[in-house]
Amino acid sequence: KIGQDKIPDVTFSLYRVADISDHGILTITKDFQRYNINFDELDEEAFQKLAENLAAYVKRDEIPVIDQGKTNLDGILQFPTGEKQLYAGVYLIVGEDHIINGQLYDAQPMFLHLPTYLGNNKFLYDVEISPKYRLKEKTTEIKVVKVWDDKNSKYRPSSIEVQLIDGATDTVKDTVVLSKKNNWRYTWKEPPFGDWE
Repeated sequence: KIGQDKIPDVTFSLYRVADISDHGILTITKDFQRYNINFDELDEEAFQKLAENLAAYVKRDEIPVIDQGKTNLDGILQFPTGEKQLYAGVYLIVGEDHIINGQLYDAQPMFLHLPTYLGNNKFLYDVEISPKYRLKEKTTEIKVVKVWDDKNSKYRPSSIEVQLIDGATDTVKDTVVLSKKNNWRYTWKEPPFGDWE
């Protein structure tokens, strides 16, 4: 919901990030092994940041969707859809941007643990979660900074590539190289995104 408004016709996609064994051990799925994923000791902010990073990667790299559907008139979507099945694991849920009264909102990506552990050796398989919608402001400037946390390792690469992705169309709008020469940072003064109004 946005305020008290129910948001119908929003598409959400489900991606299987990890399998969960009977003993609660997580194994990252093949589609996500290329990314640096570690669920250990993450606080809420870090957990959300990981979801947002993976949401950008699945669009860029066209990771296969496990399930997909649209919210109904009450703003509700139930997984699995149709004849599909969900198994124990960690899932990433990604919602598409949605326009309401000329304003663009996005649903924050989120993780779903299935089943959810309730404590005392109890598990919940019928899990209900609610996405948080954010108003997306028009941006005239976007900054990117690479912060290294490697204790000045001698194995640090001489440069890295960063892509600017248009979330509305899932297309790469620009690619820049960050290195010591530009102090590992870059600013797009006028991002090449279309108008949503």
